[in-house]
Formats: sequence, C-alpha cells, structure tokens
Amino acid sequence: PDAQAILPVGLDAIYKLEPRIRNGDWQNRDAIYAARPYLSGNVFREWIRFLTEAELAANPPYLLYSYLEVQPRAEIGLRIGQQDTPISRHENFGVMKTLFPETDTVSEYFWTGRDKGITVFGALANERVDYFAGVYGGSPLRQFTTIAGNYVVEARATVTPMGRMPDSEFAYALARAP
Repeated sequence: PDAQAILPVGLDAIYKLEPRIRNGDWQNRDAIYAARPYLSGNVFREWIRFLTEAELAANPPYLLYSYLEVQPRAEIGLRIGQQDTPISRHENFGVMKTLFPETDTVSEYFWTGRDKGITVFGALANERVDYFAGVYGGSPLRQFTTIAGNYVVEARATVTPMGRMPDSEFAYALARAP
C-alpha cells in the first residue's frame, strides 16, 4: 500500500500478419514478431527500480534487459546491468510503447543496441534537459560474457523546450496532462 515494493509481471507482444502466398502455398511463418515476458518494479523505495525482460520469439531465446536503477533525485540516477544504450530516444521508448510499431530507420541504423554496462542519467531545468552517459561492454547481445578490451562510451543530451516527452512521440494521444 505504501508503493515501496511493486512487482509488475507482464508480456510485451507484437503479432503481425503479412499474407504471403507463393505458388498457392501460405508462406507466413513469422506471425509472432515479439514475445517478451518481463518482471519490473521497485524495491525498498520508489526510486530503486529494476527490469528483467527476455525475447522468446527468437531462436534461441535471449535476454533483452536485466538492470537495477537507483534514482533518488530527478537530477541524477545510476543504471547498472544489461540495458539500452542512450543514443536514440526512439529506442528508449521501445516498440511496445509507440502507437504504430514500425521503427525509425535512421535511429535503428545508428543505435548501438542493448549492452552490459553502467549509465549515469538525469533531468535538469524542470525536465527540459535530460542527459545520459555510460560505459558499456561492447559485446553482442546474445553473448553472455564481455569480450576483453571491447567497450563503448556513449553520451546524449536532449533539450526539449516544451517539457519532457511522454512515452510516445504522439503527444496528442498519450500526453501526461491536457
């Protein structure tokens, strides 16, 4: 009741139907685009959060996220574990949080993906500026151990004069306030 410990369990799933027929035979073998069970929430305090999420629609299944985040103040937080790297705002929303789940070609091309590491982040100036800076292992997502000497350092700062973006870039549909 005090919201100090919350454990949401869920499934982010995307199903698609692209009718493909070749020589009279049905060719659609990938109707399940994503099947991602997750555990998320907070422990002890609202500002100690965690997320663990796996992708089951791939062969073999693999871990997408598993991190712990501590953010006692909006100005500074710390995330450690396997996580999004902060190069693109689009990927931070994730496909399950956009109204139309097509992806942004430019951000997909330059996005370094998910990786194991540590990120410092926060929001300043009444949430009009947010920043992320981190050091990551630089190894492929499906590889459990980090390759020695292989790492990446990334940072991003975003200035949003009209206030922080909602969970979708379609602000008129999912705005936090009128």
